[in-house]
Amino acid sequence: MWPWIFIGLTFISKLHGYSDGNFPEVCDSMRPHHSRGGAESSPQTSEPPFMVSYQLGNNVGDPITVFLESKTEIKFRGFMLEARNLNLNGDGPPLGKFIMLDSRQSKLLKCGNSQDSAVSNNLNHVKTLVKVNWTADGEEQDIIFRATFSESYSKYWERVNTVNILLMCVAIPLAEMSMQIPIIIMAVHLITSFCHDLHLTTSFSHDLCKKFRIVGSSLSVLFSLATLILSLIYNSGDIVIGLVSVVLVFSSIEWIIAMLPLGPSHELNELVDCALWVCFVFNQVLKNVFLYVSINILFEEWGETTRVFWLLTVHTVLTIVWNIVLCTKKRTLLQKKRGASLTKRMHKRSGCCALLFYP
Repeated sequence: MWPWIFIGLTFISKLHGYSDGNFPEVCDSMRPHHSRGGAESSPQTSEPPFMVSYQLGNNVGDPITVFLESKTEIKFRGFMLEARNLNLNGDGPPLGKFIMLDSRQSKLLKCGNSQDSAVSNNLNHVKTLVKVNWTADGEEQDIIFRATFSESYSKYWERVNTVNILLMCVAIPLAEMSMQIPIIIMAVHLITSFCHDLHLTTSFSHDLCKKFRIVGSSLSVLFSLATLILSLIYNSGDIVIGLVSVVLVFSSIEWIIAMLPLGPSHELNELVDCALWVCFVFNQVLKNVFLYVSINILFEEWGETTRVFWLLTVHTVLTIVWNIVLCTKKRTLLQKKRGASLTKRMHKRSGCCALLFYP
């Protein structure tokens, strides 16, 4: 009798009760710890038929929606999802908090001292898609989403990370403004350059055109310089910085040409007009390329590429049409100027001939 009582007390001393079904050791390893015949099941080493993806919110501070889904017809029964520190190779403690979207499919877990820092399956019925929301909480750091998928009791895949690594900071406004500020400045620069370059297609006086050139080229240099400085501060990438640098070079050339002390009848005026027009064309092309590349990079980071593609296309088409209209008007204006200049020369020659042959 006493031996059986001793054995029973020994078993009781080794048992731990977890009312929420959450085992603390699972939070670190993210393994189901299923065993058969006394041996624990090992994770699969093949390519997982499941994936983890995410979608950023529409506004700053919105939760991130995380998707657990099947890549093939194979379905999963169990899962566990956490956000981990990328710099620790995903081996650190879970970060942030999850928000349930469907209580029938998932339940929130408390790992360590962090409430709702992990999410797992509520029932073991088969499923092909699970969605949950996640919000950042804590200090600034880069994260990835890591999941474990169970196809059956003894068949599971671990360390399934997000396909596109989520490089984000808890300070979401700073992360988003890193590309927004240079894009906004360059967009304003593009609009002001449109207004500035209208003088190239009008018949203003020489002095008024010169003032337009000086003011417009000065603004162009300032906007380009501000965009370059902010791109360097926010580390916007080599391609973006290179494009802004070239725009700054052409803007500086345009400013130098505009500052040349040439009178209204100077013989270099036509050459100056051509040089300014070349700078205008290159500036417009490079500014549009900068905006296209920067916006694409920004929305790829946000996970939103297809939604704004048509806006970029419309913007590019309208810019091309605008440039064609300006080129056509500029060509017409130059032809008129050349015709007027030729007429004046003919009148001068006729007057000289009349004076020579006047009796």
